[in-house]
Amino acid sequence: MDAINTVELKKVLAEQNIDTIKEFAEVCDIDRNIAAKVYRGKAKPGSETMFKIVAGLKLSPTRAGKIFFTF
Repeated sequence: MDAINTVELKKVLAEQNIDTIKEFAEVCDIDRNIAAKVYRGKAKPGSETMFKIVAGLKLSPTRAGKIFFTF
């Protein structure tokens, strides 16, 4: 099982025309290696990284919950 809901995360990235892990990392101001692990569902981000992803992608609380807490 994935650490996060990668399907929902990938939907958000597609909606925002973020096509690469590098872009994902830059938009969210997180390390590219961490972004790759999160994208692939291999790591659940810590609270600081989660906050940066939520802020960088401008996620609503509901959408963030779907990604990080419902899978």
